[in-house]
Amino acid sequence: MEFVEAVKVVTDIISDGFVRPHLGIPWLRRLTAPRLHKARAESVRIIHQFTERIIRERQDFLLENCHLERKVSQTDSDLHPKKRSALDVTGQPLADKQIRDEVNTFLFEGLSPYMPYLAMPTNTKSCLKSYAATSVIIYNNNDLQQLPYLNCVIKESLRLYPPVSAIGRMLDSSLEMDDYTLLSGTNVIILRREILRDPQVFSNPQNFQPERHFTLSTESSAYSNIPFSAGPRNCIGQRFALNAIHVILIKVLRHYELLPIGPEAQLSIKLILRSTTGINIGLRARNYNLI
Repeated sequence: MEFVEAVKVVTDIISDGFVRPHLGIPWLRRLTAPRLHKARAESVRIIHQFTERIIRERQDFLLENCHLERKVSQTDSDLHPKKRSALDVTGQPLADKQIRDEVNTFLFEGLSPYMPYLAMPTNTKSCLKSYAATSVIIYNNNDLQQLPYLNCVIKESLRLYPPVSAIGRMLDSSLEMDDYTLLSGTNVIILRREILRDPQVFSNPQNFQPERHFTLSTESSAYSNIPFSAGPRNCIGQRFALNAIHVILIKVLRHYELLPIGPEAQLSIKLILRSTTGINIGLRARNYNLI
């Protein structure tokens, strides 16, 4: 897919810019690496074109069905009078470019390769438990809460391999840390992958142990278990991503056994988590006729 390849090109060039600074400066990149500069510009054009088409289609749909939208909004307002749209900032609608950037956030972030863990022989127990958890029929989002073990599997997979391993923030006030003072306006890189493997919060942090999330307290994990970040700048696509993971896993586990085949995933962090060897999983249709 053209869009997927464009995302790969852009994220590769941006990531390389962290160790090859000239690639991160547009005019210098144009002089020293003209082919990369041209490839990046073309890829950005493809990404924006794809995203803007999605936005236009959604806007057209809303205009054509505005009477339905008003009914939904009125009902939602009655049920949740204080609810605010996710695409508002301090009560002001986002500009078109800001909406495009938010949609890019949805599309850019690859989901963690959680299914290989279900396919590994060492995780047969986790796989069987997850399969048993999907026996409930899903009618709506509330039914997803009836799958506690599957939820733990997803949380553990995202803990070990968050889609984005680092995030940046600018301090709006000074911050005291041990013997150091970080001044207001300082850009801070938060290594999320390290936070999610902190042995002071997670026992045996390198091990895949879904059961840990049954006992992990909300207080201790509020700003420790943060695969989608936390606070007012958390990932706008968090709920969408979690629902998508649930739906995909439920569908797959109900109909197929997962088998470990091919080379193991060789993870590469290029802004978003990817595997240089792909995600190799065998699927064997479940036989419900066996007694």
